[in-house]
Amino acid sequence: MKLRNYFLVFLFINISLFGLEFNVLLESVKKNNNKLNILKNNIGIQNIEKRLSTIFENPTLTLGRNNININDLNSFDKEPMQSYYLSISQLISTNSKLTYKENISIEDLKIANLLLKDEELKLTSLTFSYFYKGIILQKKLSIIKEYINNCNELYKFASNLYENNQNSKIKLINIDTLISTLNIKKQDLIFELKYIYLNLKLLSHNNITNLNGSVSINKVKKYDPRILENHPKVLLNRNKILRQKELIKFQKSKKIPDLKVNLAYFKRDNKYDDFLNLNFAIKLPVYNRENLEIVKNRSKLVSLEKQLDEELISLKISLDLLNANMNRYYKNYKIIKNKIIEDKKIIRKYTKQYYGQGNDNILKLFEADNDIFNSRLYLLDQLELYYKSLAQSIYIVGDIK
Repeated sequence: MKLRNYFLVFLFINISLFGLEFNVLLESVKKNNNKLNILKNNIGIQNIEKRLSTIFENPTLTLGRNNININDLNSFDKEPMQSYYLSISQLISTNSKLTYKENISIEDLKIANLLLKDEELKLTSLTFSYFYKGIILQKKLSIIKEYINNCNELYKFASNLYENNQNSKIKLINIDTLISTLNIKKQDLIFELKYIYLNLKLLSHNNITNLNGSVSINKVKKYDPRILENHPKVLLNRNKILRQKELIKFQKSKKIPDLKVNLAYFKRDNKYDDFLNLNFAIKLPVYNRENLEIVKNRSKLVSLEKQLDEELISLKISLDLLNANMNRYYKNYKIIKNKIIEDKKIIRKYTKQYYGQGNDNILKLFEADNDIFNSRLYLLDQLELYYKSLAQSIYIVGDIK
């Protein structure tokens, strides 16, 4: 069941990678990921295990010779018990053991499918996280480059003023230090981007050198808490509980042992009649092993039930925290974009309008531009935090396409 059908959409995304939509990239990741392929293979293995669970053990065929005379190995008529024999034995399951084994294998198959779905959600979340972090880093790098260009122009202008004794050496050094700091940030961003590209390449097996996309940010709406009941980790725990209950039933059924039937044909010398042997064998449950196994598995069942409760609580708290964070980053984003940046643009406008084109004012204009650059970077910081939380929430609420 797709969890996204239960989730109130709080983000519209339109994004592509070299002309490919995000879901196409995601399908490539799901197709090429080795861990997913291993889990898919495990499902095939569990299907075979399910078939095996309903089949009896193979019978045992025995061929032999009785009462061999050491002094005359070829003799066959020294005594009545000398014979060749052929026997076949079969273990017969009793007390519905095969039914319980089949039920356990059915739950194992469901668990294998849920492990695959859980891993797919993790991969979706991880791919989403890398993808959007890469886009935001590209935007930051573009702003940093603009910022550096502006500072270089400011440095040239300040240098001319300094040569004409109209500016202090300290201001010139401060600008030069700022340029060096920005160049370090630029190199860090380039490294981070390469790291993102390599991780996306590792996930998708596609060579990636650039990301193209746009994002929009909206306030997070309340979610239906019932969606958590359908999360793979929750369903996984429920199936583990069902499996454990079937295992307890199986252990109880072992109080009545399986029956081993053996039929043997004995061929004797012609002066004696041939004969058949038929015998039955069972294991005697005299050491209380079955009851101890039942007690052990009941204790495991209690642990699994507690683990299920803990999983539901953990998912709910995690999603509440993530939504609270996203709303916080959304509000910060709106304040920075609609208030702080706009106010700084107004300051720059009035600086240019009312103070003329004097040398000091030109320096102030450069500095006003730098303030706007800083605010734009701060804006992207909030966007990055928002998408980091969003990527984590995707694992909880389901896939996004």
